[in-house]
Amino acid sequence: MKVNKAFIDVGTNLMQGYNIFKEQLNINSDWKVALIEPNPECHETILNNIKTKSNIKLYPVAIDSEIKTTSFITREDSKNDTAGTIISKEWLLKTLQKWDINCSKFIEYTVETKRLQDILDEYPNYEFYIKIDFEGKEFDILENFDPSNYAIKVVFIEFHIQNDQDLIRANNIVTKLELAKIPVFLWY
Repeated sequence: MKVNKAFIDVGTNLMQGYNIFKEQLNINSDWKVALIEPNPECHETILNNIKTKSNIKLYPVAIDSEIKTTSFITREDSKNDTAGTIISKEWLLKTLQKWDINCSKFIEYTVETKRLQDILDEYPNYEFYIKIDFEGKEFDILENFDPSNYAIKVVFIEFHIQNDQDLIRANNIVTKLELAKIPVFLWY
């Protein structure tokens, strides 16, 4: 019996995670791939790279714990720059204030959000391989996500830890996933 597999790349940016994991996981045209990236500066490059691949879909949204409209910020000079990450406005402002940095060189975007489960529900009867690199929002995404409804084979996470509370939250998330028998790997 054929097993349906899906790779979910939350925060794909310019597809760096997908490009690494397609080799590691042997992702081919039999897989479904969801590339989730809210930064409109990245969309043209992604669409050019996937235009002949019918198994790959770009979701130009942010992932959050609820469906809403939210603001994100990126550097003014970030077009097609792997370091031009789009991040939550609240997280960035908190971080910039901590470091006493002026944020006048940033562009604000408003984007729609989806929940992680909304994306997974689009692929019924699939095994999931999930990569999450979402610049501080991974805490909210995973704290409010119930993995028990899905056949998740592995989660690769980049935690953006700013303080001791974030470290505790990251540990709680890893413990929650491991208790659900989901292997977790930290992604840097």
